Amino acid sequence: MADLDVLQAFALERSMQLEFLRTACMCRAVICCRVTPLQKAQVVELVKKHKRAVTLAIGDGANDVSMIKANSRQVWVRRAKD
Repeated sequence: MADLDVLQAFALERSMQLEFLRTACMCRAVICCRVTPLQKAQVVELVKKHKRAVTLAIGDGANDVSMIKANSRQVWVRRAKD
């Protein structure tokens, strides 16, 4: 799991991007939580740039727009009213 501190300090720094990508690719899934919308989109773009992979991100709010638009496949979650 990558949080705001990990992404800011290491993963999205140009010198560490490929190491982050190599590590992430060894995992079955990568979850980026409590990070900025821009960072979410940057993770998606990093994968698309260096891997021949279909990406999927799921979002439920307006702050997820940049991440979702950057993906190969988009999924929007609509909350049902109580």
